Order: sequence, then structure tokens, then C-alpha cells
Amino acid sequence: MGNISPRRLAGLIVARVLLLAIMVAGFSRVVLTDAAWSDSRTLSATFEAKLPEVIVPGPVQNYQCEKESGPPPHPVKLTWEQPANLDGQNVVYEVSWRDLVVADYKGAHTTRDREFGPFLPDTEVLDKMAELEFTVQARIEGSDQLSEPVKFYVKGPISNGEPKLNCMNPNAYS
Repeated sequence: MGNISPRRLAGLIVARVLLLAIMVAGFSRVVLTDAAWSDSRTLSATFEAKLPEVIVPGPVQNYQCEKESGPPPHPVKLTWEQPANLDGQNVVYEVSWRDLVVADYKGAHTTRDREFGPFLPDTEVLDKMAELEFTVQARIEGSDQLSEPVKFYVKGPISNGEPKLNCMNPNAYS
């Protein structure tokens, strides 16, 4: 190698260690690497890798199902408040529904609002419908982390030829 001063050798070793750390960080999705070393006869390096904080949304709060007023059939409206741990975050809500009896009737909707509805199924489904299950989950915009689901149930009995939707206790099916 010739005559390389210890200080130059130390600099080359540190440069290679840093290059290796940068390559490892790039391949392992490490976001931040802090490096520290000392210039002495004994070479050493310390690396600390920090991953981004992942926020998992809590469930929506104070959820309600309300039957809209007016002539039957009465559409329903779901309302809720954002999860307590997402204050200051841009939150979107994933709302999905399915009929527990009419297997092929289901759907989904994404909203920034803290409500969904008024909702009334198509007439051909409403005539056959027995029970709808709605699921609401919060998600931080740009993330794929969903909160635990909150379920709403709507019963749709047909009485006197008139289909009517009734909100059920969310825990009725737990």
C-alpha cells in the first residue's frame, strides 16, 4: 500500500464505512442514519438507525346511525367523530356495506366527511333486503394503516308492503 499516514488511513476507513452505511440504509429503507467517530489511534464508528413512527388509527368515536325523516322508506345516515389519536392529521374514512342476507349486495365509499348518507339501497335490493352491515374505518391520508372497524347494523323489514330501514345497536351482533 505504500506509505500512507495513519490519519489518511483512518479517513479512508471512515469513508468506506459511511459508504457502506449509506448503501445499507438505501436497501433496508432506513430513513435517518446518524454517524459519529473519533479521530484517534483506535478507529471506531457508531451508527443509529431510526425508522419513521407509524401511527395506527384508533376506532372512530361517538358513532351513530340515524333514520332520516320523511315518507318511507326512510334513508339512514351514519355519523362519527375522528379517532382521538389522529388530532391534526388528514383523515379519510373507508365506509363499506353488505347485506347479510342478499349476498351479492355490497359496496364501498371513501370520504373525508364524518358522515355517510343519506343512504337508501336500490329499490330491487330494498324489496329483498333484510339486514345491512356498515363498517367504518379511519385511515391517515397517504397511509395504508386502517383503524379497527366500527360496525353499524340496519334492519330492513317490510311491513304493509312498505320497506322501512331501522338503525340497530352497533353491539347487537358482537
